[in-house]
Amino acid sequence: MRSSDPGGTAGVPPRLPSHVVPRPRLVRRIHRLLHHHPVLVMAASAGSGKTTAAVQAAQELTGPVAWVSLAGMPGDGEAEAGGSGVDGPKLARLLAAA
Repeated sequence: MRSSDPGGTAGVPPRLPSHVVPRPRLVRRIHRLLHHHPVLVMAASAGSGKTTAAVQAAQELTGPVAWVSLAGMPGDGEAEAGGSGVDGPKLARLLAAA
């Protein structure tokens, strides 16, 4: 993938722009979590740095990385009142395929 679009090509982490600030503390934390858990779900508000931190961590991993973006899935964006904002069954199928 050749852009910083987080909803880009399935399975491929996006390329970060050259001006991104390194986040070594977050990268180490993500690596520690991945050591104990095979799947990591990152959830936070837009613009908080989820994609940047995940890509930086993925770039330093020695093993394979499966990148799954929820962009464009039903429920993407604002969650409806009382709902999670994510299509649970579709997410489960994506994770099972990873």
